Amino acid sequence: MPLSIIQIAFGIEPLPSQGIGGGNLVYELSRALGELPDTDVSLIDLKSPLHRNLKVNFSFEEVPNHHFTSSSLAVHLFRIFFYTGAVAVRLISINARKAIDIVHAHNQFHAAAAILLKKIFRYRYKTFYTLHNAAVTMPDFALYRILEGYVMRNADHIIALTPTMRDFLIEKYRVNSARISQVHLGIDFAAFNAISGNVTNCEPNRVIYTSTICDRKNQLAVARAMVTVLKHFPDAKCLFYGFVFDQKYFKELLDFINNNGLYGKVIYGGVVQKDVLFSQVAGSAVAVMPSRYEIQPMMLLEALALGLPVVATNAGFNVDVLSHGAECAILVEPDGTDGIARAIETILMDHERRKKMSENAKKLAQKFSWSNIAGQTLDVYLSVQKSPVCPACGCEDSSFLSRPAFKGYILRHCVACNLIFSDPMKAWSNEGYVEFFHDGSAVHGLVPIKDQWRWLAFFEKLSLRSGELLDVGCSYGDFAALAQKHGYSLTGIDVSWELVQIARARLHGKFLVSNIEDLVKGNEGRYDVVTFFEVLEHMADPVSFIRSVFLSLKEGGYAACSVPNRERMRIPMLLFPEREYPPSHLTYWSKDAITKFFENHGFSIVSITEEPLKLLDEMWSFGIIQRCRLDVLAHIFTRGVRPDSELSLEGKSSLKSGFRKKLLMVGAIFYQVVLSTVVGVITIPFRLLLRRSGFSMLIIAKKKAV
Repeated sequence: MPLSIIQIAFGIEPLPSQGIGGGNLVYELSRALGELPDTDVSLIDLKSPLHRNLKVNFSFEEVPNHHFTSSSLAVHLFRIFFYTGAVAVRLISINARKAIDIVHAHNQFHAAAAILLKKIFRYRYKTFYTLHNAAVTMPDFALYRILEGYVMRNADHIIALTPTMRDFLIEKYRVNSARISQVHLGIDFAAFNAISGNVTNCEPNRVIYTSTICDRKNQLAVARAMVTVLKHFPDAKCLFYGFVFDQKYFKELLDFINNNGLYGKVIYGGVVQKDVLFSQVAGSAVAVMPSRYEIQPMMLLEALALGLPVVATNAGFNVDVLSHGAECAILVEPDGTDGIARAIETILMDHERRKKMSENAKKLAQKFSWSNIAGQTLDVYLSVQKSPVCPACGCEDSSFLSRPAFKGYILRHCVACNLIFSDPMKAWSNEGYVEFFHDGSAVHGLVPIKDQWRWLAFFEKLSLRSGELLDVGCSYGDFAALAQKHGYSLTGIDVSWELVQIARARLHGKFLVSNIEDLVKGNEGRYDVVTFFEVLEHMADPVSFIRSVFLSLKEGGYAACSVPNRERMRIPMLLFPEREYPPSHLTYWSKDAITKFFENHGFSIVSITEEPLKLLDEMWSFGIIQRCRLDVLAHIFTRGVRPDSELSLEGKSSLKSGFRKKLLMVGAIFYQVVLSTVVGVITIPFRLLLRRSGFSMLIIAKKKAV
């Protein structure tokens, strides 16, 4: 079945445009994608009679033409909102007719509309966004950055046009590297090659710059450089073409030309049809591009395709393009007038070098043909369109979640079982877990047993009062000790050799360094109860884990676990991302998700108990008020253990010994106290009103008869 792709045009004017705007890039991409096998491409564009006469391999989805020609800001904004609304209506109409796989927007307004429609109507398409607006890289466009930021956080995938822009988005907008790909814009090399072969008005000393007239494009630097160039090449000329975006800057440019005797030598040619423009470019000796900011310099690609040597700034966006081939440009500083002048003179003076640069330019431009770019774009579509398999139910249909992401991970939501899971499902090594949770850098294991609500709830809810119990993730053996007191014959396993040694020193019973997948071999049907508290969310393969639990249980045996409650208020998680996000936690469970998980793997739910909401626990966040008593701090420096345990803790002091680790423990406590107090005080009213459940839940399930 062909991949259904929707491209959204800019909506400035119907495509294909006879001007030199960027809208034609969307048209050319749609045309090239439509020529690839197994694609069904549609382009949402303004209505135009021209569309009926075009022979292309894609279809137009037309929206009403606004017919506004004024350039005022108010009309410009109205035109944007008018077209965005029309695009939204058209997307709804297309979704009613057929299933859409990909929606690719090239403007932040259109991308936001596609994202909102997907959320409201639960559409299944993947949203892609290509950033074309260089204003996002500039310091004075906060509104642009806010809207771009929303789209980049919520789109399924971002396409950056250059490696420089990709790195910028990752650094400044914190776009997860797993959600961004780099694909250049393309060029119709065959058409440009035909133009360069038919040029008759070639001028050997003509310099040309075709782009929007504004400070960012830096035309004034070229005009200043021409003062020097004309001293050595009196017959030289410089032509500027392009729309005047900044009238004040344009006036400054004209004043400089008139005040420095450049009239007739430095000429502004206005806005012309693209065939006229490209003919002028092809007939020139050198193209100059001193821009300060760009996304991808199309004028650079066009000049290269026409065989022109280029003088360009040494900014990353130019280097990204020019690094793909041999020498065809001289790089200069954006405001280095003397450097620009010397580079122009070098090319005008050295005819052999100019000829070689011209040959290299055409070879480089061929690499950016639209057929190559369309193939790369389709590869990105296919890689994202195939969602990762849900680790709980195996469903391939999941959506990206705009949650904070860390260390190259993103979060996805399974539409079948409601699980939120990490992409990729790659956990820490066993050593990594032990180091993070038990080296003193994280406050862990200081909650007294009487406050471990999940353990108390377990003994209260479970009807079975004795038997063989396997505790997976036994840690220091705290729960194991309580289980022994309640009459269970206990086996404990953990991945940490050091923790198992401590448990062995404290308690009688069997404590092993193992995981359940290995332990179950030879122990099938042995245990009456298997417990795994705060373990499941760390598993990279929860299905393999729960199958091993099932195999290890006797007929009618019980599995008991606790997991963080995904439906609680999550504000405190922002303070402790390493605890709550990958690679620490890989799955995020709600009541219905955990119920489906157990029932799909041979269990029936006996009970699900939510942690009681405690006012002080909520206010202090993660129960910090319990963890920061003076007696705890005192014992950290004396024995390195908590003082009120109901058990003997011989051997545990070795784990927390050493002044440095004790100091880290105190620092961690202080850090959590200060931050959690501030957040707790601010958020407590909302958390009490909006969510009446605690941080985790206890699940008890019974093995069904096979």
